Amino acid sequence: MIKDRTAIPFKRGLSDRVCCLGFNAFPLMGLLAVVNLVALTMLIPIVLRLLGDFRKQLNSGVERPVFDPEGFPDLDIDRDSWSGAREADGG
Repeated sequence: MIKDRTAIPFKRGLSDRVCCLGFNAFPLMGLLAVVNLVALTMLIPIVLRLLGDFRKQLNSGVERPVFDPEGFPDLDIDRDSWSGAREADGG
């Protein structure tokens, strides 16, 4: 049995590996958060346009506003995906 542990060569344990993973993970999570915030900032003008259309429908007396992709020809919207919503509401 070895009494002096300083003679044992350097050995990495599981706790050392977890520490390294955590050390690298925190900055990467911060970087991902910044990327997400930039993407959300870029989407704000589109969201405000869509919200404006929704509010305009509510103010005009529409009981249940329906999104009409034809009102936004400059946006890359799949028109077929939204056709079922108009048909279900009778529009």
